[in-house]
Amino acid sequence: MATPWSGTAVLLAEVRVHRGVPAPFLADGPYDLIALDLGGLRFLTRWASRPATPIRGQACTLRWGEIHGTPWPLAHALQAQTTFVTSPRRRVLP
Repeated sequence: MATPWSGTAVLLAEVRVHRGVPAPFLADGPYDLIALDLGGLRFLTRWASRPATPIRGQACTLRWGEIHGTPWPLAHALQAQTTFVTSPRRRVLP
Protein backbone atom coordinates (compact mmCIF):
# COMPACT_ATOMS: atom_id res chain seq x y z
CA MET A 1 0.00 0.00 0.00
CA ALA A 2 1.35 3.44 -0.92
CA THR A 3 1.73 5.94 1.90
CA PRO A 4 1.91 9.69 1.28
CA TRP A 5 5.16 11.28 2.43
CA SER A 6 6.02 14.89 3.06
CA GLY A 7 9.18 16.29 4.50
CA THR A 8 12.79 16.86 3.64
CA ALA A 9 15.11 14.32 2.05
CA VAL A 10 18.82 14.26 2.84
CA LEU A 11 21.53 13.66 0.22
CA LEU A 12 23.58 10.54 1.03
CA ALA A 13 25.65 10.03 -2.13
CA GLU A 14 25.99 10.94 -5.80
CA VAL A 15 27.47 9.01 -8.73
CA ARG A 16 27.98 10.08 -12.36
CA VAL A 17 26.88 7.49 -14.98
CA HIS A 18 28.83 7.54 -18.26
CA ARG A 19 27.79 4.27 -19.93
CA GLY A 20 25.96 0.97 -19.48
CA VAL A 21 22.47 2.47 -19.71
CA PRO A 22 19.67 1.94 -22.24
CA ALA A 23 20.08 3.84 -25.53
CA PRO A 24 17.32 6.45 -24.86
CA PHE A 25 19.21 7.62 -21.76
CA LEU A 26 22.61 7.91 -23.47
CA ALA A 27 21.53 11.21 -25.02
CA ASP A 28 21.28 12.61 -21.46
CA GLY A 29 24.68 11.29 -20.44
CA PRO A 30 26.68 11.55 -18.52
CA TYR A 31 24.10 12.05 -15.78
CA ASP A 32 24.08 11.94 -12.00
CA LEU A 33 22.20 9.46 -9.83
CA ILE A 34 21.73 10.40 -6.21
CA ALA A 35 20.81 8.46 -3.08
CA LEU A 36 18.49 10.22 -0.63
CA ASP A 37 17.40 9.39 2.91
CA LEU A 38 13.68 10.02 3.38
CA GLY A 39 13.69 9.53 7.14
CA GLY A 40 14.80 5.89 7.09
CA LEU A 41 13.75 5.05 3.52
CA ARG A 42 16.57 5.14 0.94
CA PHE A 43 15.62 6.42 -2.52
CA LEU A 44 17.53 6.68 -5.83
CA THR A 45 16.67 9.44 -8.28
CA ARG A 46 18.16 12.23 -10.40
CA TRP A 47 18.54 15.97 -9.88
CA ALA A 48 15.95 18.26 -11.45
CA SER A 49 18.92 20.63 -11.79
CA ARG A 50 22.22 19.73 -10.17
CA PRO A 51 23.55 22.26 -7.64
CA ALA A 52 27.07 23.57 -8.34
CA THR A 53 28.51 21.78 -5.30
CA PRO A 54 26.24 19.10 -3.81
CA ILE A 55 27.15 18.38 -0.19
CA ARG A 56 26.50 15.12 1.65
CA GLY A 57 23.79 15.90 4.19
CA GLN A 58 22.26 18.62 1.99
CA ALA A 59 18.50 18.96 2.37
CA CYS A 60 16.40 18.27 -0.75
CA THR A 61 12.77 18.04 -1.73
CA LEU A 62 11.19 15.71 -4.27
CA ARG A 63 8.81 17.03 -6.90
CA TRP A 64 7.29 15.33 -9.91
CA GLY A 65 9.07 15.98 -13.20
CA GLU A 66 9.53 14.09 -16.47
CA ILE A 67 12.32 11.97 -17.89
CA HIS A 68 11.67 11.05 -21.55
CA GLY A 69 7.95 11.71 -21.10
CA THR A 70 7.64 9.51 -18.00
CA PRO A 71 6.64 11.11 -14.66
CA TRP A 72 9.45 10.75 -12.10
CA PRO A 73 10.17 12.27 -8.66
CA LEU A 74 13.22 14.53 -9.10
CA ALA A 75 15.37 16.10 -6.38
CA HIS A 76 15.55 19.85 -5.83
CA ALA A 77 18.33 21.05 -3.52
CA LEU A 78 17.48 23.35 -0.64
CA GLN A 79 19.94 25.64 1.11
CA ALA A 80 22.98 23.59 2.18
CA GLN A 81 22.75 25.03 5.72
CA THR A 82 19.23 23.66 6.33
CA THR A 83 20.11 20.12 7.46
CA PHE A 84 23.34 18.25 8.06
CA VAL A 85 23.81 14.54 8.73
CA THR A 86 26.29 13.19 11.25
CA SER A 87 25.30 9.58 10.59
CA PRO A 88 22.75 7.92 8.27
CA ARG A 89 20.24 7.63 11.12
CA ARG A 90 20.86 10.85 13.08
CA ARG A 91 20.08 14.37 11.87
CA VAL A 92 21.45 17.49 13.49
CA LEU A 93 19.59 20.71 12.84
CA PRO A 94 21.39 24.05 13.14
